Parts: sequence; C-alpha cells; structure tokens
Amino acid sequence: MRLLSIALRRRTFRSLRRHRNYRLFFAGQVVSVAGTWMQNIALAWLVIELSASPLAVGALAFCRFVPFLVFGLAAGVVVDRLDTRRLLIVTQGAAMFVSVALAVVTLAGWATLPVVYALAALGGLVLVFDAPGRQTLTFQMVGQSELQNAVALNSGLFNASRVVGPALAGFLIAAVGTGLCFVVNAISFLAVLVALYVIREEELFPVEKRPDTRIVAGISEGLAWAVRTPLARIVLGMVTVVSVVGFNFHVLVPLLASETLDVGAGTFGVLSAAFGLGALAGALATATLREASPRVFVGGRSGSAWRCSGSRSRTRSTSRSSCCSCSACASRSSRRAPTRSSSSRHRRTSAAA
Repeated sequence: MRLLSIALRRRTFRSLRRHRNYRLFFAGQVVSVAGTWMQNIALAWLVIELSASPLAVGALAFCRFVPFLVFGLAAGVVVDRLDTRRLLIVTQGAAMFVSVALAVVTLAGWATLPVVYALAALGGLVLVFDAPGRQTLTFQMVGQSELQNAVALNSGLFNASRVVGPALAGFLIAAVGTGLCFVVNAISFLAVLVALYVIREEELFPVEKRPDTRIVAGISEGLAWAVRTPLARIVLGMVTVVSVVGFNFHVLVPLLASETLDVGAGTFGVLSAAFGLGALAGALATATLREASPRVFVGGRSGSAWRCSGSRSRTRSTSRSSCCSCSACASRSSRRAPTRSSSSRHRRTSAAA
C-alpha cells in the first residue's frame, strides 16, 4: 500500500518534478489564482451591496463572460501569432490594472454599478486572451508527453484556489469590506509576473507560430477541424450543454447567501469554497492517469449529471420542510424586498412550496 501511495505521488506530480519552468509558473499561479477567486467573490458581494438585485448579479456575470462569446474564436488565432510568454506578461499586467482600479473605486467610495460592470467587462476581455495563452505556454513548458499531467495539475490548482480564495475573501469582507480583496488580488499578480520573467526560453518546447494567418481564415480552419473530428464534436457539445445549464452558480450562490439563507459575506465565502472540494479531488485523480480517454470524460460528465439530479431531488424534498435552501427558493425570495425579515421570508417560501 505504501509503495502504491509513493508511485501515485510520483505519477501525480511528475511534470512539476521534471520541468523547472513549469515549477516556477505553477508557484506563481498558486498565489495569483487564489487572489483571483478572492476578487470574484468580492465583486459579486459588492454588486449585492450596491443593488440587492438578482438582475444586477446576473448582469455582472454577463459582463464578465460576454467577451468570450464575442472574441473567443478570434483570441485563439491572435495567440497563435504572438510570443506566448510576452503575451501573458501583457495580459497579467492588464489584469493587475483592473484589480487596482477596482480597489481604488471601492475604497474611495466611487463604486457604482456602471463602473463595476465596465471594469468586469474589461477583466473578461483580458481573460479571453490570457486563457489560451496559458494553455499554450503549458504545452511549451512540459511538452506533449507531460501535457495531460500538467493540465490536470493546473485544474487541481484552480480548484484548490476555489477553496482557499473564497474562504479568505469571506473573512476579509466580513472584517474590513470588499476593497481589501481587490488590493490583495492586485498584489498577487506580482508572483506570476516574476515567474514569467525568470522562465528560461531556451528550455521551452517549440510551438509552430503562424504570424501571417488571417483571423477569419484561422477561425474557419479551427471550426472545420472541430466539425470533421468526431471526438472534438462530442467534447464541445457536452461542454456547451454544461456551460449553458450548469454554470449559473455565479449568480445563484450570492443570492442564496444574501436572500434565502440571510447570511453575511463569511458564509458566502464558505459556500463558494465548497464548490472546489470535489473538483480538486477529481483533478488530482486525473493527474494520476497515464492518458486521457473518452471513457474517463464521459464518466466524469455522467457523475456530474447524477450529482445535479440528486441535488434537484434533495431540493424538492427540502422545500417541503423548513430549510428553503434550494435554487427555486432563492429565485422566489430574490423577488421580495431585501428589507423583509428572515422569518417572514421563511414563512412565505414554505407556504409557496
């Protein structure tokens, strides 16, 4: 059993052990991604403080992700034409600027919904180009043979940060307010910027760049490849469905905390952190696999569907009792005035159920 444990640990973290550049970048991301999750939590709570409106929280999610819809396809072509490390230095610096701007307007008392939405959209635009750049740089740091392991470790880092970042954000918001979370996130970008500067370019695996590719031609080529590749069609189709119907927790969790449960920022942070625990375990398990396969992917999606089905069953039974912590109750209570007492909201929700 001990030998198996040692073997799994060696297999799980093999790309970190073998590649210096990836170790440096991973260490910088440990700090930076946790700060990013702190900002995500603070941003949602700031909108609730400014408006107490479910529509306003939904508009925040729209502003953050609409750049992906508009520029997502073009961003991949642009990344293929540029030096990846230098691109990430620019995008990380721009994201740092957005965090500084959020900190200034919040601490100075200048925060309004239009200002917050504009900065959220700007941050989303930066992320459109940052995300494919990080994926490309990951390949350059570890190569084809270690790519699956590195991608799984990146996912584990992302989800571990979903546990740590929201919990810290909830504590800071409850203690001193949302502004300090933006300050901490701005400082956290220094870690990944330093890592990018000290990466040894001569140790990067070569990637073919196509600086003469036109954006429209590149998009057409990518779409044609996805259409004629069966596995790509399956993956993209399943990701589309999950993204449309399963990623609404960005809107529901803040409302669940503020309206249905009538709790503060501390509990909101804990609720958000809970989402990352299971995903972290799954990412580490994936890192131990020797290669990816459609069977593993379909199994993961089936488990997600079973979880959602079980969650709906539990929320239906819970709505008949006195808990009222389901998404339907959150939707009903969000339509009520936020000044009503918790007990009054609880009685009306139970009666509606």
